[in-house]
Parts: sequence; C-alpha cells; structure tokens
Amino acid sequence: MKRRILSPPFFLFFMTIFIITLAVIPPLKATTVTWEYYNSNDDNYVTIKNIYWKAQTFTVGDTPHTITSVKLKMYRENYPKIMEVSITLTDGSGHPSGSTLLTATANASTFTTNTAGFWYEIDFGQSYWLNANVKYAIVVRCVNATGNNELNWRADASDPTYSEGNVEQSSNSGGSWSSLTNADAMFEVYGDVSAFGSTQQYYAPIINMIIPFMFLFIPALVLVPFAGKMGFVVGLTIGMFCLYMVGIMPLWGIFLLGLAIILLLLKGGVWGSTE
Repeated sequence: MKRRILSPPFFLFFMTIFIITLAVIPPLKATTVTWEYYNSNDDNYVTIKNIYWKAQTFTVGDTPHTITSVKLKMYRENYPKIMEVSITLTDGSGHPSGSTLLTATANASTFTTNTAGFWYEIDFGQSYWLNANVKYAIVVRCVNATGNNELNWRADASDPTYSEGNVEQSSNSGGSWSSLTNADAMFEVYGDVSAFGSTQQYYAPIINMIIPFMFLFIPALVLVPFAGKMGFVVGLTIGMFCLYMVGIMPLWGIFLLGLAIILLLLKGGVWGSTE
C-alpha cells in the first residue's frame, strides 16, 4: 500500500509558518472589568500619614479573577509625597497579613485638594490571580508624610453597606491592625476576564499559542485530502484571511506567510516521494 511522505521542504515550510505565527499573533486580549467595589455614600475620610496606615478589605465572590489595578477616591492636605498601595492577604481576624502580592506607587502630592476627593487609578503593571471566596486587603501608606502633610481616603462612616470587608487601621507601620467595622473606604477593584470565560491564568499562554495556530491550519488540513498541495495552499490562505479579518494577525504577518507559500511553490511540492 502506497503512502505519501512529507518532503523536507514541507517541514521547513511548516516550521517557518509556526515561528511566524508565534511572532506576529499577539496574546488573546482580555477584557478589564470592575469586580469588587464600594463607591458611593462617602461622607467622611480616613487619614494616611507616616506610621499611620489604612487598608480596605474586600472578599472575592464565587468567580475567581485577576487584579490589575484599583481605583481609590482620595484628596490631599499639603504635600504627602509618595503613596504606596499594596494588595495582601488577610489573617483569620480579617486584618492585612502575609507577604505583598502586588504593589504600586503614585505621587500623592499631585492629588486634588478638593475635600470631595477624586478617583485615582493605581495600575500594578501586572496581574495577580485572586481566588474565590478569599478576603484580601488594599493597604495604603505614605511613609514620608509628616506634620500637616496628609493623604485622606474618602469613606462611608455613617451607614456603610459593604458587608464583605471594612476599613483597617495601623498606628505602627503595619505591625498590628485593628478593624473599623463602621467604615468602608471608597474603592474599585479591576481585573481581566479571560477571552475564554473562567479559564485560569495558568492555561492562558497555551491557549494564546494553540488557538490562532489551530485556526490557521484547520482549513488547510481539511482541503489537503481533496486537492493535495493546492488544497493545502488554498486552505492556509483562507486561514490567514480569517485571522486578518478578526484582527488577530497583522497585515505584515500575512505578507510573511504569503512569501513563505511562494518560496514553497518555487522550491517544490508539499508532498515528497511515495512508498
């Protein structure tokens, strides 16, 4: 019984397509959404300066997700200098605890002086996976703010309704914490929704590589049994066009793949000898 043997030019062509695909197709984009939040009824504030740190705890719901940034409603008095914001775990009492999961800084001396406050987004520059039904803390500190230089975090201190967390305070640079159960600070947690629903981040790199590559070659593999080399070329062209139309593959990537097809046709057939 005869069978077709793939020729060496085909293997070279296949590896060229594979490398180009990985190079030109960006990771599948995720959608950033608001997850946990408390952003209304602020009628007061909590002060952050020097050794006096504040935190707002929050609990992830039944859907785990990443965190990429937070928005906090703040205003300043004078020049509190650099504000540092961290995401940490909490202990059994609901206080900030453990190592820092994410951290970022902002120049609080540029914040508004309007006591109504303004929403500032703190981007962590990376994402971290938050597990379902786990309580975390947003810890804020201004260690170089002294004297009359203060950072104020707007809060609801009259009738807070966020039941999944509360304000935490420390007067010794985070050495120990106590709960202010009658206050909730203004916050919003932002994170990504996977392009594939609840798929966890551990599988994202594999998905980002396999899915576009698969869509590129499926038409070619379907047409090969019916039209041989020409079916492969036509199918690959269809795959490239589809990836381009949905915005996954850039035009210069199409050009490189087209050049690879031309070189293959000039070099020889897809199929080698039979035996």
